[in-house]
Amino acid sequence: MEYIMLLAIIGLIGVNVWKMKNKDDSGLEKKIEEAYREKVSGLEVELGKAKSDRDKLSGQGKELYAQKVSLETDNKVFQSKTAELSREVTTYKNREEQTKREFEKRVADLEESRKAFEDEKVRIRREDEERLALEEADRDRVWNEHENVCLAAMKEVCQKPELGFSFYENTSLPDSFDGTLKPDFLVEFLGQYIIFDAKMSRSSSLQNYLNEQVKKTVKKIKSSKNKDEIYNTVFFIIPTIEFADLKKTHFYEEGYNFFVIPVEAFEAILSSFKRITNYELAESFDPKERENIVNLIASYDHHISRQNAVNLLTSIEGLKVMHRKGSLSDDIKESVETTKKKMRLENFKPTDLKRFIDNPEEQIAAVNKLVSPRKPAVSEKELLDVQQTMLEE
Repeated sequence: MEYIMLLAIIGLIGVNVWKMKNKDDSGLEKKIEEAYREKVSGLEVELGKAKSDRDKLSGQGKELYAQKVSLETDNKVFQSKTAELSREVTTYKNREEQTKREFEKRVADLEESRKAFEDEKVRIRREDEERLALEEADRDRVWNEHENVCLAAMKEVCQKPELGFSFYENTSLPDSFDGTLKPDFLVEFLGQYIIFDAKMSRSSSLQNYLNEQVKKTVKKIKSSKNKDEIYNTVFFIIPTIEFADLKKTHFYEEGYNFFVIPVEAFEAILSSFKRITNYELAESFDPKERENIVNLIASYDHHISRQNAVNLLTSIEGLKVMHRKGSLSDDIKESVETTKKKMRLENFKPTDLKRFIDNPEEQIAAVNKLVSPRKPAVSEKELLDVQQTMLEE
């Protein structure tokens, strides 16, 4: 580039010299030479400046080239990093999508489990409510029938020939009794009267109710003119199913003993009192008779307690079995209820009940008939032991 400029300048000078020479060869030669030298000097200065600028531009070009090469290298590294990061971002996005899907699935599963749990809670709550309703209905039925059932059972026991106790109901008390004391049932014993009261209570706390009844009964007895005719042991009769939660069945208040019993224990108690009436005075008992009485009462008490436990557990199991029908479909439950309403209520014949109650041998014969001709599930010795025990009772 500089050489081209130099040639152009020299050509320009040559043209100017030629023109001046043609115009005045003689007069202007000196001026032309001076102008030429001056021009050449200026051109040399400009040429040096151009060379300096060229060298500077060349250095800048090399520097820019180096920067370009460095930037290209950096760009390649950057592109490589960008591609790697892009792959990582893609991987992260895929993982994020998978995690999101898994999370949504877990949320759905959790929601389904929560709904199933809530449904199960509702089902259990409904079953508990139905079970409690059945138990409450059964409890109400027992309490509603309790007094009449007790009075009928006690009258039947008192009228048995082997016992033969005189008894009074609250509607037909002895003539000597005043109106302040009206127990449900009285049994005459050695010139006094034993009180048997069938308690009526649906209180949430039967124990507190009995505590209050003990105090009220003692107060009534002591304020009555017939207090000397009342035996110092009083019996409260409650339904058998209530014994499960009852912690205390014996009370002592101002010289009187109170016992809480089921109606099934009434006959055993009268049997014990009947043995006592065979003696004129309690002091005249010999040690052997005392031991027999104690053993008899203990045996009756043990048997009655065991029988109460069996009845209670059987009732609870029966309620559980009845409650299982709640798992049936509505149409089947409806069919069951319809069929049940059509079923007849089977009643035991009074003659059969009396025959078995009065004669234990009839019970043994009926049992033998059930197990024959098949081999009985118990040994012959065990059966003989049971027969002997029933005959002794």
